[in-house]
Amino acid sequence: MAKTVSIPALWVCSLAVLLGGGCDRDQQAIRTYQIPKQQLGAGATTLPDAAALSEPAASQQRPPLHASAGGAGTLRWDVPEGWQAIAAGQMRVAAYQVSPQHPEVVLTVIPLGPEAGELLANVNRWEGQIGLPPSKPQDLPRVVKRIEVAGKAVDLIDLSGPENANPRLGLLAAIVPHEGRVWFFKLAGPMQLVAAQREKFEALIRSIRVDVDEAAPPAEAAPGELPPGHPPIGGAAPSTAAGAAQLPPGHPPIAALAAASDIRYSLPQGWVKDDPRPLRHVSFTVPGPDGQTAEMIVSKLEAAGAGTYLDNINRWRGQVGLPPIKQGDPQPVEQLTVGGADAARYDLVGPNRRMLVAVVAKGPDLWFFRFSGPTTLIDEHEAAFDRFLSSVQFVTDPPSQSPSRDPDQH
Repeated sequence: MAKTVSIPALWVCSLAVLLGGGCDRDQQAIRTYQIPKQQLGAGATTLPDAAALSEPAASQQRPPLHASAGGAGTLRWDVPEGWQAIAAGQMRVAAYQVSPQHPEVVLTVIPLGPEAGELLANVNRWEGQIGLPPSKPQDLPRVVKRIEVAGKAVDLIDLSGPENANPRLGLLAAIVPHEGRVWFFKLAGPMQLVAAQREKFEALIRSIRVDVDEAAPPAEAAPGELPPGHPPIGGAAPSTAAGAAQLPPGHPPIAALAAASDIRYSLPQGWVKDDPRPLRHVSFTVPGPDGQTAEMIVSKLEAAGAGTYLDNINRWRGQVGLPPIKQGDPQPVEQLTVGGADAARYDLVGPNRRMLVAVVAKGPDLWFFRFSGPTTLIDEHEAAFDRFLSSVQFVTDPPSQSPSRDPDQH
């Protein structure tokens, strides 16, 4: 039976550390940062680390925000002439006013986990924001251009609202994958103003590069509240409170706490494994009647970059046509075990679509098992989804090579 729990302020409080702040402001918002004037204009800009607004001098700044825990590389880009950097805040790591006459029109930069990277879902959401009907998969080439930037496949989205709309709106966006996350660059506003910034927007995107820097020491995150029954986040050791077991020094980590590099599973009948795709560990297509399909996506992300609890829940709710919820609203969650690790299972049912999500804490990582599609098709395959979860085994070492393998095993 599912339990009703209260939504916490944060799902993964360490996201705030990733963006350079702590879990302050009631553990809900990331601190803001004003990019120094020395970085404005056409010069190269480094992602800010969400330091306080009171730190104006470049010599006083902390190291720039790295796109992944451990500091594999820093994203940098050139700011177009005439664009003004402003305080970011919330989930934004950078923001720019593109016109002094229209300060409300702002380009935003937001990094999210790989679950947010679905091209069609993002395009459809943005189309709805400017009054357009949703595109179908075969229509994407009309509004999406794929380019290569810094060795990465980047999608540029260019949307124009209905001509008879008043006001008519436009939207430019870029989806940039980097170090297991998805970076969203987005500019929306009056059509004429957005169209005038099209060349500058694309120039900024094409200027993106990755600089390898020395990793900054990881910051400590304050513990975020999680729903009852939700697995613990991150690779923390077992509790050492009175009465709790403690591993002796040098003892190898227990299976539930060890990081996993892969999974093994039993493939349900009728499920078709997809070709490898960016930002997915593995995915499957589940065909149904009348051309309907459901999709099962398995992804892995460091807990520090998994996003907030509400961000994930509300994104999933939006994908099935449900309204967002706020902190304190109930959301059913079921506790279970997947591959010997604690997990939480969510069931989101919209007007026509349904999504089953299992979130598994494995060492410092979160594994997401997301099964979505038409409600009737998900209903039909719900038992298969649960059997799939029951069959999952986490691989903590590279799997050994064998001469043969059961075709239903990965």
